[in-house]
Amino acid sequence: MFRDGFLKLGYTVNHKPVMADMLVIWNRYREGGKLADEFEAEMNGVLVAENAYISPDSAGRKYTALSRTGHNGSGYTPYGGPERWARMEVDLHSWRKTGDWILLCAQRGLGAPGMAMPPEFMEGMRDMLMKTTGCHIEMRDPPSRHQNQRALEELWPLLKGVVVWTSNMATRALLEGVPAYYMGPHHIMAGAAINGVDKILEPTHTDREAAFRRLAWAQWTREEIESGGALKWLGC
Repeated sequence: MFRDGFLKLGYTVNHKPVMADMLVIWNRYREGGKLADEFEAEMNGVLVAENAYISPDSAGRKYTALSRTGHNGSGYTPYGGPERWARMEVDLHSWRKTGDWILLCAQRGLGAPGMAMPPEFMEGMRDMLMKTTGCHIEMRDPPSRHQNQRALEELWPLLKGVVVWTSNMATRALLEGVPAYYMGPHHIMAGAAINGVDKILEPTHTDREAAFRRLAWAQWTREEIESGGALKWLGC
C-alpha cells in the first residue's frame, strides 16, 4: 500500500534507504532506531508506521498509525479539524467512577530509547503503587505474550485507573471511560491521559474529545495510503 501511494505521488520505490528522499519504517526499533536517526539527520524524511491506535472502529475500517519522525505522540502529524474523528463513528463510554483497582500494563519493549518500556518498569511501578495507594494492583502482559489473562471486559468496571509506560492500553482505557496515566515521555493521548501518577487517587475526568480528534489524523486506512492522500497530508 505504501509503494502504490508513493508511486501515485511521483516517487520511485526502492529498499536502499541511503539512496532515498524518504524513509518509511515500522516503529523505530531497528538497531535502537539508528537507521532512522542517521537518515533523519541528513534529510528529515522519516515516516513512521505502526499498528493503529483504534482499529477497527464501529464502521469496520482497518487503520495504520502514521506520523513524521516518531510514533505514539513522539512525532508530528498535521491536524485538520474535528470532522475526521466524527467520521470514525467511535462511541466513548461515560466515565466510570466506581472501581478501586489499578491496572498496570506492560508493553513489548520495542521502540526508540525513552519510548521503549524500561525492563524494570513493571516491578518498580507495582511496588510504588502498592505503597502509595493501598489499592489492588492488577498486572497485565501484552496480549502477544500472554493469552490467558482476565478479559478486559471484566476488568473495566473494577478499575480506578490504568497505568502504562507508553502502551496503547491507555487509549483503550480512555475509550472505556477509565482514567489513564502514562510514565514515558510521550503518548498519543496526552492531555486526556495524565503524565504521572501523583493524582491517581483523585482521578481527573478530562475532556477526551480534543485528544481523540488529534489521534484521528494520526491513523489512516489502506485506501487512503494507497491513493497517496495520507502520504501527501503528512508532507511526503
